[in-house]
Amino acid sequence: MVLEAAACETSKITPATMASTSVTAGATSVSIVPKPLELRTSAGSYNWPREVRIAVASGQASAAAEVLSKFARSERHDAAVVDLRRPHDVALTLNGTLDPALGDEGYTATVRPEGVDIKANTGAGLFYGVQTLLQDTTADRQGGLKSRLIAVRDWPRFQWRGIHLDVSRHYFPLPILKRFIDVAARYKLNVFHWHLTDDEAWRLEIRHRPLLTERASCTAQGTDCGYYTQDMVRDLVAYASARHITIVPEIDIPGHSGAALRAYPYLSCSVGHQTVLCPTEPTFRFLDDVLTEVMTMFPGPFIHLGGDEVDVSQWRASPVVHDLMRSRGFTDMAQVVAFIRARSEQFLRARGRRIILWDDALAGPVGGDAVIVAWRGQAATMLAIDRGHQTIVNSDGPLYFDGYQGDEDREPSAMPYRATLQQVYRFEPIPVDASALQRTRVLGVQADLWTEQIATPSHLFYMLLPRELALAELAWTQSAQRSWQDFESRLPGQLSWLQENQYEFRIPDVSFVVSGGVVRFVSLRDSTQSAAGLTTANSLELAMEAPIAATIRYTTDGSVPTHASHLYSGPFKIILRTGVSARVSAAAFLASGERGPIETCDLRLVRRLPAGTGTYQSWSALIGSRRPGIYVPPKFP
Repeated sequence: MVLEAAACETSKITPATMASTSVTAGATSVSIVPKPLELRTSAGSYNWPREVRIAVASGQASAAAEVLSKFARSERHDAAVVDLRRPHDVALTLNGTLDPALGDEGYTATVRPEGVDIKANTGAGLFYGVQTLLQDTTADRQGGLKSRLIAVRDWPRFQWRGIHLDVSRHYFPLPILKRFIDVAARYKLNVFHWHLTDDEAWRLEIRHRPLLTERASCTAQGTDCGYYTQDMVRDLVAYASARHITIVPEIDIPGHSGAALRAYPYLSCSVGHQTVLCPTEPTFRFLDDVLTEVMTMFPGPFIHLGGDEVDVSQWRASPVVHDLMRSRGFTDMAQVVAFIRARSEQFLRARGRRIILWDDALAGPVGGDAVIVAWRGQAATMLAIDRGHQTIVNSDGPLYFDGYQGDEDREPSAMPYRATLQQVYRFEPIPVDASALQRTRVLGVQADLWTEQIATPSHLFYMLLPRELALAELAWTQSAQRSWQDFESRLPGQLSWLQENQYEFRIPDVSFVVSGGVVRFVSLRDSTQSAAGLTTANSLELAMEAPIAATIRYTTDGSVPTHASHLYSGPFKIILRTGVSARVSAAAFLASGERGPIETCDLRLVRRLPAGTGTYQSWSALIGSRRPGIYVPPKFP
């Protein structure tokens, strides 16, 4: 049977009572993301006093105490930081004897009717314990704060929990970057990979090379201008550090250097449009100047040198490159790429830094202590860990957040691949074939936000959220403890926080739940937002749900749901007739009036149910089966 999403007559659909309702799918009493390793709950709550005394015994607790104090004041409570020996309501303490299981970022948090105790081995652990406490705390209508009684013992699965942002294609000012860091910190991410240079623009002040910002801080078309001064960078680095986030700068070499070559054309091997640096002494002096100043701005241990997508065709006619290859005995261009990178790698290593590279670098020789970002799928991850490198998993299907979150015709402009919230959540970073030793080399996981299609802060956060929450749980929570249904049940509380803090985000999809007969769901055009449900039953009951506090409105005539459409208040009956589709389109609407993505379910009466590949027993199983796309087919050395 060939199924097409064409217009069709609608069967008889009888809505239930039409009273207004707020629809929340399976919300739990404790909504904490990422999910803690161990969580026990008790009946009752801790009522915060109007004057909260936060006790600390070490300067390492200061960042966590500041976060807690700021939160209390934002909720019209007074807050004071006191010595641990004085009476207090919340205690932030370092373990006298280190708890090896907790490591550097784990914590314990206990909320009792009498108060709160958070303990950790380090300040980072205390900070994450406070994030858990804040997610466990709600305000009542009288302005009082309550925390549910819990006992948590928690630590992360991965050391590297990163989020990347490209500011070369589009520039974002410092206040937006701070909001970007704030939401990452709430969900216990600890790395901000900052892509500062590319072909489009150079965004970083280098005082010894002023033409970089004078000539190349705008795109080649003279639009989207802006750069970060060194004072701005130090401000942002300090801001992130206070939230236990390390900023890793990326200076992309030798390819993706078009902006640098607009500023200093003599660094190329030939005239005309160039994007690849030439392997000459002037290039190496340029890189030394740049990296020297980068190190003064970014005190963290890592510097990312790019190394991806080097267009070596720009070197083929260069006598400089051919002379270098003859003198060094190189047999292919990948060795030239590695030669340029190795000079900068040695320069950085001598000054106590480690380099990070995209997995493209594995085409040539790579130093053993280099960290590899495996972006071209699980095959790239296996290659990197098999060669002994610490590896950051960054697969370009589910972990490229510039891709569509749904169907292209129903989403804002994005890159031509897809990564839904569910696909992000269900991704497993460690390849199933990895050995025990190879698994230890997976340093962590990160997602990337490339901004070719993203020009505004609202679009930026729409693409980031709520996928970043799925990333956070992927990075923090042990795989055996992750459950999509459980995560979905904790989303409403988190999305409410995003709303309250004025973050843009993609409203989650409405799901259809059919009962009263056996149904087989099949996709329409590989869609993630529409499907056909085939049944031999003459009538079915249809329910809808969405993991957000919202109202659901729907239509039964093929039209787009609006504020005037039927208001969903509970399951309703559908009578089916042979040859006629019952098409239901639905979307969630926030109290602000904003509409979420539209989902369409075509229910059809058939003589025989389909079977085999491509058929699913439920809407959620079908949607969850959609595979994310990839940016380019993987090619490996």
